Amino acid sequence: MSISACGVCGSTDLKPICGTQMTECTSCTVQYPSETPLSGVITNQLPVSPSGKGSFLARSQAQIALKYRGNRGVMDIGCGNGSFLYALSQLQKQSFSISGVELDPSSIVAARAAGIEVHESVPAGTNNVLVTMWHVAEHFHVRDLQRLLNELNDHHNLLLISVPNGHSVSWKKYGERFSFYDAESHMVQYTPDSLERLLDSCNWKVLREIRTPTYGVFNAIQTGINLWRPHNELYNLLKRRGGSLSISLAIKTGIALAKSLIPVSRMILAEFNSKRSSTYTILAESRRP
Repeated sequence: MSISACGVCGSTDLKPICGTQMTECTSCTVQYPSETPLSGVITNQLPVSPSGKGSFLARSQAQIALKYRGNRGVMDIGCGNGSFLYALSQLQKQSFSISGVELDPSSIVAARAAGIEVHESVPAGTNNVLVTMWHVAEHFHVRDLQRLLNELNDHHNLLLISVPNGHSVSWKKYGERFSFYDAESHMVQYTPDSLERLLDSCNWKVLREIRTPTYGVFNAIQTGINLWRPHNELYNLLKRRGGSLSISLAIKTGIALAKSLIPVSRMILAEFNSKRSSTYTILAESRRP
């Protein structure tokens, strides 16, 4: 199924992005795959309960959430196996509500086994929470994301949303080798302008842009490897399928990374510009009185 009109601004002027299977709205710059996936639902991480202190990425996400939540609880949309919320529970120094929303049954089981409260839909009347969406918004149809954002729009809530950046140096330079490119499950790819425009239409006001260096370093390394190896080969093996790294694959990956030191360095330097970084992350508040 192809897109005939932009879901963010309604424009019908969509132009192909050279060298990719994507189109871009000339009005708001949001990007769509030429053939929209039937569903954006995906098990993005192996549905195994988190343990220990949590993954490095999850801990970095948790530190950001703790910095901006104020006196609010935290509710994570698309929480998967609960890795972020689990890391948050390990880092918290005072008690506050922690919960997630997830559709995948096996991921729900894994998160609940780690002691995380998980809902299959957003509870009615959700308020006084920091709502987090870590690389989840791109898995929604625009209309469904708008509906969700309107549902969560309460003046006591804050929104922390992070998406792959369609205007990043990594995407502009390397196209479909961009580590966060996923034609099979991404309904849309946002740019800073289009995401802010979408939030504005749902009565959310952007408060600040937030740097996420962990995402940036991962992207630079994985995109660099993608220049020479199948797309996200190592990531899919270790995170999505729970496989083990063979000596042969380790050597091939190491060689690919060594051959990509210059582009990797350029992508890391681009992370200092939030509008050009691989991931665009912002904090927003409701404009409703």
